[in-house]
Amino acid sequence: MGLRWFNALGAVMLFFYLFLNEIVCINVWNESNMFLIPMAIVYVGTALVLSVWKGSDSQQTPPPFPRQHVLTPREALR
Repeated sequence: MGLRWFNALGAVMLFFYLFLNEIVCINVWNESNMFLIPMAIVYVGTALVLSVWKGSDSQQTPPPFPRQHVLTPREALR
């Protein structure tokens, strides 16, 4: 299984949080905005879920349209 778009998005969100963490800690330390703590927890939780989510397996889901048999030239002449 390869890296999917939502896994890459979660990894980018976690990388961005390394820098965002300093802003959150400085604001909480100065008691200027305590609302940032729940928002940071939701943000990190979403990033973690996206980065490790496996998604649906393409082998388990049926194709959108059933495959039809394609006639070979020999079968068409019969």
